[in-house]
Amino acid sequence: MAGVVGSVLAAVEMTFDNLFRETESAPLFTLLDAARAPAVPARLAELEVEHASLFAGEMGELLKDVAPYLARCPQDSPLMKWLLEEGWGDSWGIFVSAPLSLEELRRHLKRFLLVRDEEGRRYHFRFYDPRVLRVFLPTCTAMEAAQFFGQIRQFLVEGDSAEELWIFELQERRVVRRIVPLTEAEQSHQ
Repeated sequence: MAGVVGSVLAAVEMTFDNLFRETESAPLFTLLDAARAPAVPARLAELEVEHASLFAGEMGELLKDVAPYLARCPQDSPLMKWLLEEGWGDSWGIFVSAPLSLEELRRHLKRFLLVRDEEGRRYHFRFYDPRVLRVFLPTCTAMEAAQFFGQIRQFLVEGDSAEELWIFELQERRVVRRIVPLTEAEQSHQ
């Protein structure tokens, strides 16, 4: 699905406007997957928003066309408009609310790019894919959740469908999920 249309887009925009008001002290960032959305690196540069690849050095240069990119996402910015109109519902990435600089958040998140299984084999962990994060976060132990969240206040992802926003927070050492319906009919019943 290439973004969302009509009432769902309006509801997504209204929901994010409300979230910006709730989290004024914590900037909103987006973590985008250039492997799913090849236009991401060029579009971030074109929009002149503060951004950085989670990959650095030689690996960053080699994988720049498919890397995850972290970007500051100000309210009412051309970036936010582009993401909601073109990417919402297509699993382009996730949103993160954190009282950190872009570089501090980048350093925190890049620690989770490679994980090991019980046998010690290393795997690339695509936590920035909303389909992965929606499944991963509810399975975290208290210690895993505390490590993964760090100073992050919220992870915001599209739901199983584009008509839902899932918000994950760490409360009393456990991950709590709040589902926000994005259709006008459902929002009027909240």
